Amino acid sequence: MDNIPVGKSIGGAYGFLFGRFLTILGLSWLPAAIYAVGRLAVLRHVVPEIAAAAHQGTHPSAAVHAMLGVFVLFSLLMVAIIALPLNREALGLRGERVLARLVIGWPELRLFAAYVLIDIILIALIVALVFGIIGAVMGTKAALAMWAQGTPLAGWPVLRIVHIAAAVIAVFVLLFVSLRLSFLIAAVAAAEGKASLRRAWELSRGNFWRILIVVLAILAPVVILMIAGEYAVMGAQLREFHNTMSTGQRPDPSAIISAAAAHGPALVALAGVGIVIVIALFAGAAATAYRALVPPPAPEAAVEETAEIGARIEPLMEPVQEEAPAEEAAPLVEEAPMAEEAPAIAHEAEPVAEHQPEAEAHEDASHQAAMEAPAEQAAAEQAEAEQPIELHETVAEDVHEPLPQHPDEPGAHVH
Repeated sequence: MDNIPVGKSIGGAYGFLFGRFLTILGLSWLPAAIYAVGRLAVLRHVVPEIAAAAHQGTHPSAAVHAMLGVFVLFSLLMVAIIALPLNREALGLRGERVLARLVIGWPELRLFAAYVLIDIILIALIVALVFGIIGAVMGTKAALAMWAQGTPLAGWPVLRIVHIAAAVIAVFVLLFVSLRLSFLIAAVAAAEGKASLRRAWELSRGNFWRILIVVLAILAPVVILMIAGEYAVMGAQLREFHNTMSTGQRPDPSAIISAAAAHGPALVALAGVGIVIVIALFAGAAATAYRALVPPPAPEAAVEETAEIGARIEPLMEPVQEEAPAEEAAPLVEEAPMAEEAPAIAHEAEPVAEHQPEAEAHEDASHQAAMEAPAEQAAAEQAEAEQPIELHETVAEDVHEPLPQHPDEPGAHVH
């Protein structure tokens, strides 16, 4: 697995934010405004009830918890609607400018489902880690009661050390899982068409510390700017709240909540701008990291793949190319009778080829016998010599080619 380039990813994050600011604004301002309106409703109607219950030492009602759960789901949906087009833009998959965009399709819903699943995994992990910390502390306490009568060993506060160590381990595990799952999930959804947590986990393998550095470099300036913006909006109330906490006294949450509700529109507008900036920075960094981990195919590789596909298809096309057209096949069918007549002609000419050698051999034997035989047997030999003449005449009649006749010199044509 390749490594994520830290410096290049950070540069890609800020380069994408400042280099394509107008495109980012067009793709994200409408869902960010809707998110700000929902946040304002929660700030004015849900947060005061939570603060009042905390001040009285009671628990919020079930309706408050239900509204908080709905707002969390609503926020994740808005984040998915903003993150998917921004990651596509950062990956170079769009390249268009729009005045406003609000699309809730299957890609956005798949990314939203991935965010919900990540939150469920983190909540379950938090519960397991809390029980793990409690178990570690209680186990250590029981061991101390058994072995050292509950006193610190060698002057060290063992219970506090175990508690802090368990808390640090829990935070590290939580941070490790959340970054491994969430850093590349939007880039994977934008580039591959599916928000696969397994794919995001595999790509981020061996890159946790690099991802952590990139995330800190992205979030630290944004957090500082957000705090500065909140102080600019409600500076006096925040300073009083922080001063009360620094003295060890318990501040009255109703005062700060009332101040936040009074400055609600400015605060939620600041939150809307902040969420767009954070998502854009994460999109630029994740797109750069994704391209480093999964580089696009080279043009040569694409050409070779096309040639390989053509080589596989070519054998399937050969039988079709070898078939002769109907017009070319027709003359072959018409010439078939001529091919059938050829054996007949050869059969008619065969007797001539068979009988001519026999006639020539018989004539030679007759001449040799005539030269050696006595004179009284010449008449008999002349009668035998006339038989080939009749045979030649018969053959000539069969092939329709009559031999020339000489009535004055019978038998002369034989010699």
